[in-house]
Amino acid sequence: MKRRILSSLMALVLCLTLLPAAAYADGGTAVYVSSAGDDTAGNGSQSAPYATLAKAVEEAEDGATIYVMSDLTMDQCARFYDKSLKITSGEGGPYTITRSADFKQQSDTARSWYNPAMIEVQSSSASS
Repeated sequence: MKRRILSSLMALVLCLTLLPAAAYADGGTAVYVSSAGDDTAGNGSQSAPYATLAKAVEEAEDGATIYVMSDLTMDQCARFYDKSLKITSGEGGPYTITRSADFKQQSDTARSWYNPAMIEVQSSSASS
């Protein structure tokens, strides 16, 4: 009897410990991007999305979910550091993200000029 109560109590503590993390993962900040959006006037909300994934990634907070609301053609890398982001299709998806023929090259000290991936994730923004 004592063992059963202790086991139930331990299970309850474990559930209550993990619940906030799961709630944050599903309820984090939402950022929206659409080819009909605007990187200058938009604020990343569903009614005023950004136009590029690069801008959405730049503005998204750690733990955010970026919702792609239309097909996108990318002309620059969406690079982020020290963030955990989820990028997924929004309502009506799935949507396709393609690389444009005039995708911008990037420069860095290690590689000079290079053609980056459409999305680059790095663990540190330090330039060392």
